[in-house]
Amino acid sequence: MLDPKKVDPFKEVKDYDWSESNLNSAWKEGWNIWECYGSDNGFLEIQRYDNEEDEEVLQVPEYLSCDQDAWDIVWNGSKPHHIKALEIIKEYNPIEYKDILKHINKKKEVSHG
Repeated sequence: MLDPKKVDPFKEVKDYDWSESNLNSAWKEGWNIWECYGSDNGFLEIQRYDNEEDEEVLQVPEYLSCDQDAWDIVWNGSKPHHIKALEIIKEYNPIEYKDILKHINKKKEVSHG
């Protein structure tokens, strides 16, 4: 695994091993790993399908209201595509991974509060 202190989360990455099968499984749940050129949050991000002008989005079986819904699905999921998505984000975008952890921990605090 890469040293997170040496990972540049803004570097364009093309070899992160997100298979067609993973992509299709994530699509059915309304999310995917996106290559976000110029994003302040890093290059690879877990996000919902949200471009309503895109024909592919109009056919997504599950419409998520926000990216945090996608994070919840991935974090709480146990299927190979959930595990792989977290591995990819943890390795290539520690900023996004930390944001996901903060989100999950905040939800736990609210549910136990």
